[in-house]
Amino acid sequence: MNKAWGTIFWGHTFLDWTQIPLPWNTLGEVHNPSLALDYNRFHSFATHDYLKFQAEILRKVAPSKAITHNEMGMRDQIDYSELNTSIDFVAWDNYPMFGESYASYFGPALAHDLMRGSKNNQNMMIMEEQAGLPGWTTFWGHQAAPGLFRVWAYQAIAHGADGVCYFRWRTSRYGTEQYWQGILDQDSYPNARYQVVSQMGKEVAKLGEFLRGSKVVSPVALLVSPATRWAFHIQPLVKEFDYNRQLHLYYDAFRREAISVDVLFPQNDFAPYKIIVAPSLFVVDKPLVEKLTAFVKDGGRLVLTYRSGVKDEHNVVTDQPLPGPLQELAGAVIHDFDPQTNQEQEIVELDGALRYPARVWFDVLDPTTAKPLANYGKGYYAGKAALTENHFGKGTVIYIGTESPSALFYTRLVGNLARQAEIPLGQTLPEGVELATREKAGQKILFLLNYTERPQTVPLGRPYRNLLAGKEEPAAVEIPPFDVKVLSLP
Repeated sequence: MNKAWGTIFWGHTFLDWTQIPLPWNTLGEVHNPSLALDYNRFHSFATHDYLKFQAEILRKVAPSKAITHNEMGMRDQIDYSELNTSIDFVAWDNYPMFGESYASYFGPALAHDLMRGSKNNQNMMIMEEQAGLPGWTTFWGHQAAPGLFRVWAYQAIAHGADGVCYFRWRTSRYGTEQYWQGILDQDSYPNARYQVVSQMGKEVAKLGEFLRGSKVVSPVALLVSPATRWAFHIQPLVKEFDYNRQLHLYYDAFRREAISVDVLFPQNDFAPYKIIVAPSLFVVDKPLVEKLTAFVKDGGRLVLTYRSGVKDEHNVVTDQPLPGPLQELAGAVIHDFDPQTNQEQEIVELDGALRYPARVWFDVLDPTTAKPLANYGKGYYAGKAALTENHFGKGTVIYIGTESPSALFYTRLVGNLARQAEIPLGQTLPEGVELATREKAGQKILFLLNYTERPQTVPLGRPYRNLLAGKEEPAAVEIPPFDVKVLSLP
């Protein structure tokens, strides 16, 4: 353990297991990164062990009953992919009103997909679906249009939920959550929220025969590493770095093109996917490198981004040139990098036609077998590669040495990747409109969700059958404000 953690540094060598501290209350709240990462693993393991202990009791007492637990989406203190091996299906608490804009659907969408992915892409349940304003001692946020409580519930179904339970039936008169609204307020008046939930209850009864046995099928996956997430909490890199924002930059770009995205964990099967995006894969071990290598050799397309391959499983920095054990895949090495500290940088496509602002971090790439796709435009490393492409086996690896606030940068990247992988690109969707699909026996069920206060039109190229209205929709589907269309081929 002393060798794995490098405890010789600062003279922290342990002579007995009882000497090992918890990473609390230390000078400057700074800990040995290896100890801190293993503490996170221990905390996650202990939580799982306690859940497993309870589940085993329940299985003895009620062997015919399914076991689940309400989880928390993007929260990362626990490795849900390990926790959920001890339950029968995933359930989680969906509160989209914590987002900055109710018209932006990406936050709950990614959380749905991560929760589904945490148990091998098995369909899930929403244990608590938001039914009104949240609040404890104060109200959090502003009231949503009543129709959105129906749209958000249909979003959950579109992303793989086979059950949705609103939280709660009636707002509590007592205790801490007097401000946390249910479907009804304390006076039990059948308000507008009640009316849309009642409407949905009637609708889902019609949809059961179509949705039963269907699931989300995706050609693209986002690789989420619990060890990497914890390591970045321990050493956040720079003030502006945000791992979840990295996930969203790529996830949102694919979803804007109506391409379904699954969330993978390192132990999952990579084979079903054409593209895997692994943002800032900071912590890697030998089995993960081998899986990624096999995926690319067999024809997959892998996207790596800055600060990948930096640490081993003990949170120790590699002694190889970066990106460490991923350098052969990337076809490039990094001998220099630059954290953004009040400076401007840009990504310049090779022909100079398009330039994008860059931020947070700049890996200066020296291609070995890769070819540059874009360079940095400023500073002493202007002209050095910022973005590379490497052909490896039958597949391809893209390495992106920075990030950009430009949506266009990611739209162009995703478009090129999809075309190379022969993934159909649909109509780019209006802002605030989501298209999500489930499949059953090779047939797609489309969910068009309008999160905006304006009518929206989405051209689909052919007529579809509206499963809620029982009629045909034209090739250009019109969606009223805060409304949903559920469609299938005639």
